[in-house]
Parts: sequence; structure tokens; C-alpha cells
Amino acid sequence: MTYSISCVLLIRAEHRAEINALAESLGYGPNNLSVALADSSGNKWYGCHTWCGQLLLDQLADPEYQSTTSALIISSVPGGDPAINWVQALADNGLTVVSDNEE
Repeated sequence: MTYSISCVLLIRAEHRAEINALAESLGYGPNNLSVALADSSGNKWYGCHTWCGQLLLDQLADPEYQSTTSALIISSVPGGDPAINWVQALADNGLTVVSDNEE
């Protein structure tokens, strides 16, 4: 399988457990969305960056999982630079990384 897509996933804190459970059930391991984030209103979010293949994007778009994935923000860039994609996805959604003390 080819992993050539830079993929940033973002979710509001209240949906984090659901999306992490779905990811684990699909074989992607536990606690995938683990980077603590906040928006300008102080709402808590979580995110991650991963290299993925089209399979992950197809799974996230599967209507079977829509109730879980509908709140998920996905920024995918084929062959993209992970650092640039991460910074751009956070900026586009008004999010900043928060330290563990701010969570």
C-alpha cells in the first residue's frame, strides 16, 4: 500500500472519543487524534497528521461511518509537505496548538 497523501485530521473535543474509536476499529491504532488544539473562543479541539493512502480517505467518506465522521475536518494533499499542510490546516480553521497545561 502506498502512503503518499499528507492528511491532517481535526475534530472538536466532544467528538474525539468517537473518531478515535472508529480509527482503532479500522486498524489504525488507539488515540490517533492526540494533539490538543484550541480555537479563538477557547473551544477544545484535537488533531493529528498522518501519511495515508486513498483507502483511509475512502473509509472516512464511507456513508456507514457518516454519523461519526461528519464532524471531522480533513485536509489531504497528495504528495504534500506535512509541516506545511499541518500549519495551513490549523490556520484555515483558526486553531492553535495548546500545551498540556492549557488543556
